[in-house]
Amino acid sequence: MSTQAQYDLFRRTPTVSVRDNRGLTVREIQYHRHPDTPETTDERITRHRYDARGFLTQSADPRLHEAGLANFTCLTDLTGTVLRTESADAGTSVSLSDVAGRPHLAVTGEGVVCTWQYEAAPLPGRPLYMTEQAAPEAPVRIAERFVYAGNAQAEKDRNLAGRCVRHYDTAGLLQTDSIALTGGSLSVTRQLLKDADNPDGTADWQGEDPSVWNDRLDTTSYTTLTTADATGAVLTTTDAAGHVQRMVYDVAGVPSGIWLTMKESKEQAVVKSRTYSAAGQMLREEHGNGVVTTYAYEPQTQRLSGIRTERPGGHPSGAKVLQDLQYSYDPVGNVLRVTDAAEETRFWRNQKIVPENTYRYDSLYQLVSATGREMAGMADQTLTGPSAAVPLVADSNALTAWTRTYRYDTGGNLTRIQHSVPATGHRYTTEMTVSGRSNRAVLNMRAETSDKVDDLFSAGGFQKQLVPGQHLTWTPRGELSGVMPVPRDSQLSDSETYRYDAGRQRVLKTRVQKTGGGTRTQRTLYLPGLEIRTTKHGDRESELLQTITLGGIRVLRRTEGESGAGKTDDQIRYSHGDLTESCGLEVDGEGKVITREEYYPYGGTAVWTSRSRAEANDKTRRYSGKERDATGLYYYGYRYYQPWSGRWLSADPAGTVDGLNLFRMVQNNPLTLQDTDGLAPYRGQGDLLETTKFGPKDIKRRGLAELSPGQRDHILRGVTAAVHILDTAVDRLEQEGNRSGEVKNILRDFIGIRKFKGADLSQEEAVSSLTKQLIPMRNAMRRRLPGGIDAEQIALINTSKRGGLAHTFLPSDILSLNQRLRTQDPQIRPSELYRTESRIFVTDNLFKFKAAFTLTHEVSHYMTDTSDLFYYPKIAPPPRKPWEPFEPQSPDIDKWFGIHKNMAKYPSSGSASALSEVTIGRFDLEAELERTKYSAQSRLEFFSGNADSLTLLAFKLGRR
Repeated sequence: MSTQAQYDLFRRTPTVSVRDNRGLTVREIQYHRHPDTPETTDERITRHRYDARGFLTQSADPRLHEAGLANFTCLTDLTGTVLRTESADAGTSVSLSDVAGRPHLAVTGEGVVCTWQYEAAPLPGRPLYMTEQAAPEAPVRIAERFVYAGNAQAEKDRNLAGRCVRHYDTAGLLQTDSIALTGGSLSVTRQLLKDADNPDGTADWQGEDPSVWNDRLDTTSYTTLTTADATGAVLTTTDAAGHVQRMVYDVAGVPSGIWLTMKESKEQAVVKSRTYSAAGQMLREEHGNGVVTTYAYEPQTQRLSGIRTERPGGHPSGAKVLQDLQYSYDPVGNVLRVTDAAEETRFWRNQKIVPENTYRYDSLYQLVSATGREMAGMADQTLTGPSAAVPLVADSNALTAWTRTYRYDTGGNLTRIQHSVPATGHRYTTEMTVSGRSNRAVLNMRAETSDKVDDLFSAGGFQKQLVPGQHLTWTPRGELSGVMPVPRDSQLSDSETYRYDAGRQRVLKTRVQKTGGGTRTQRTLYLPGLEIRTTKHGDRESELLQTITLGGIRVLRRTEGESGAGKTDDQIRYSHGDLTESCGLEVDGEGKVITREEYYPYGGTAVWTSRSRAEANDKTRRYSGKERDATGLYYYGYRYYQPWSGRWLSADPAGTVDGLNLFRMVQNNPLTLQDTDGLAPYRGQGDLLETTKFGPKDIKRRGLAELSPGQRDHILRGVTAAVHILDTAVDRLEQEGNRSGEVKNILRDFIGIRKFKGADLSQEEAVSSLTKQLIPMRNAMRRRLPGGIDAEQIALINTSKRGGLAHTFLPSDILSLNQRLRTQDPQIRPSELYRTESRIFVTDNLFKFKAAFTLTHEVSHYMTDTSDLFYYPKIAPPPRKPWEPFEPQSPDIDKWFGIHKNMAKYPSSGSASALSEVTIGRFDLEAELERTKYSAQSRLEFFSGNADSLTLLAFKLGRR
C-alpha cells in the first residue's frame, strides 16, 4: 500500500466520545475503513448507560446493540463497587466484600459459590481458608488453607515469623522453610495430592487437624533452594533434582553470566556475557555455545528494529548468520514487514520466494491480510497445525508463497480466515459461526447457524468441545481440567488432564494414549526452574526427562531409558525468539541449528524443519513462547488459545480490560501486541515497580476497568484534552517555529531572552530541541486514548499514603529497577524488563480538578526524563493547594507565563525573588538563574528539563 493510500485509509477516522450533561461517556464512535474499500466508512457505536448516581449500568457493542442486547449489565452499591455483573460472554457473577473491603462471598458465572474466612480481632485479619461449592447440591469444600508461623526462635532465625509457611491449595501443599531478610524465599517445597493424576480428584482441607491434611499428600516432596546476597540478588538456585544455577554479576550489579552445574557433572557456562543500554534494553548476549545475539532499536521510538543471531568469526562450527530479523512499522507502531536477512531467496516452480512477511491493517488497526512463505504441500490448518512429530522435509527449498486474509464482524470477532497459495492453486477457508446473543463462536463445522452456538458453551463462557467427541472439562475455578484428543466408544479414550495451584498456574499435566502394545502415560511436573517428564508403557517407566529452564534456554537430561535417534543424554537447547517471543530458531551446545519454525499471524505453523524427528518432539515452546499441548491448544497461564480460529477457549477472567469482547485475541493485532498470560492487562500488577513505590494496600484500583465510571470519564477527558493540546503544540512548532510571529515570541519568553540574534542558541535549535521532547509526549498520550496499548496503565492509590495528584517513574528509576530484576531473576527475557514505564498512579485529589495538565506532566517524566525542580501552583489567594493544577483554558497559564517571562529576564525587577515566593519546591531558583543568565542554551535545558515548565509551554502553544 502506498503512503498516500495509507493516509487516505486513516484520514478522518477519529475515535469520538459523546458525553451527557454529567460528563459521562454515553457513546463511543469508531470509524471503520478497510484497505480494499477505502471509499466505504462504517460507523460503529458502543453505547453506555448510567444510573442516577452516575455509575455504569450497561454497555453494548455495535453488533449486540443492533439485536437489542447488551454485553454487560451491572448493579453497584452506594460507592460504585460492582456487586453483580450480567455478561453476555461470561454469565452472571456476584461479588460481595466485608466491612474491611476484603473478598467475602462470590458466585461465578458457573454458579460456583466461594467464601473467604479471616482471623478475628485482635489478630491481623489474615485469610485462614477459602471454600468452594460447585453446585447447590454439591458439598462445600475447603479449597485452600493458610497456616502462619509463630514467633518461636527457630522461626525467627529463618525470618518466618508471621508469614504464611504452609499453603494447602488445589494441587497439594506449598511450604516455605526459609526467607531472606530482603523478603525472597530461600527454601520452598511442593508436595502434590496423592490423587493428583486423577482429574476427578479434588482438594478438600476439612477439619482442624494438620495431620489429616498431610495424609492426603503424596510422600514425595520437591524442594527448591536459593542463596542470595545482602541486597537480595540471587547467587545460586538448586532445583528439586539437584542441578545448580549460579549467577555472576558485574560492578553495576547486573548479571553478566550464568553457569550451570548439572547433578554429578562439571560446571559449564550457559550465558557468557550480556550488554545493556542505559535504559536497560538488551543490546548483546553471548551464550555458552559462542552464539551471539544483538538487538537494535529505532532511535526516536525505541521500538525493536532488529534481532541478529550469529556464530561469529572463529567459532568452532564456522561463522554463520543464523537469524537476522528486521522490522518495519507504521507511524503508530503496527508491524508492516518482517524480513529474515539470514535466509536466502529461493525459487520453486518459477516463483521467487523471499524470506519476508508483510501485513496490512484496517482503520481500527485490525490485521486484514498477511503474506509469507510456507512449506509446499502444507496441510490445511482448519483445526490444528502439524503435529510435533512432523515428517522431515526432504527438500528444504520446497517453499512457496502464501496469502491470508481475515474478516471480522462489528463486535471484533474473527469470522473468516482465507488461505491461498497461488503457485499450487491450493485454497481453504476457515469460518467461525458467532452467537447472535454473545461473542461466543465456534468453527462452522460445529454450528452452521448462530442460534446453536451458545449450546456449545457453559453458562460461564467455557467451550464444551473442540470437535464432536473431544469433550472439554473444567474445574470450578474455570481452569481446563481435561480433554480427550482421541475419543473411543468401546475402549479407553486418549486423554490429557491438568492440575493447577492456588495461583491458577499449571503444576501437572498427564497424557494417556492407547497404543498397540497397551497404554502409554506421559506425566509432566512443573517446578521452579525444572520440568520433570516421565513416560510409562503400562506400569514400566521407559524414560525420565528432566528439563532445566533458564529463561529461553532449556537443558534436557534423560536419566533413564534408551536415548532415541538424534538424542543425547544431556542436551542444551538455546531458543531464539522474535518480537512476540515466538520461538523461531533452536541451536544446540555447539551452535548448530536444531529446529526452525515460522508462524502464521494467529499462531499456526508455516515452516517447520528439524534435523531429526526425535529432537522435534522435544520442542514444546512455540508460538509466543508458550507451550503447545497435544490438543493443539497453547497454554498461556490463565487461558488456553486456539490458533486455528484466533480465539480464546474461554472468556477473559479479567473482564472488560481489553474491551467488551471477552474472546478476542490481542485486539485482532497479533503481530504488534502480545498477551503474556491470557489476561488483557493493566500490565504489571504486583510487580517490582509497584512494590518498590507502594505498600500492599496502597493501590486501590488498577486500570480504567476498575475505576468508577465517573473516574474513568475524568481520566479519558484529561487524556483527550492533552492529546489535542500536544497535537497543536507540535504542529505549531513544526509549521511556525522557525518564522517570526507568536510562536517565536513564546519561545523567546520561555527561554528568557529578548532576541535570538547574538544568543548562544538559535531559534531553529530551540525549535528542534523542544519538538524532540513534545513529539514523544504526544505519541505517548495518544497511546492512552481508548483502545490504545497504554489506555489501562492507570492506577488509583490511597491519598493518605501519597499526597499530591499523581506519580510515575523516571527512566533512571527504571534502570535501577531493571538491575534489581536481573539480580532476582538472571534468566529474565529482554521483553520482561521495563523499557519506558507508562503507568501513572493517581490520587483522589486528581478527580477534583481537570486532569490534562497533570497527565501531561507525568508523561513528560517517563518519556523525556524531566525532573520536578519546582512547580507552578494555581494563582489564588492563600491558602493555596500546592498541587492544584491548571485547566486547559485557565487564565493562570497566561499569568504564569508572564511571571515566567519576567523571571527569565533576571536579574531585573527582582523577578527571581518573586518567583521563589510563589513556586513550590526546594530548588534554589535564584542561584540557577544567576548561573544561566548569560546562556540561552543552559536556560532552555533548565526549563525544558522541569516537568511543570515543559508542560506549561505545551499548554501555551496548544491553546491556539
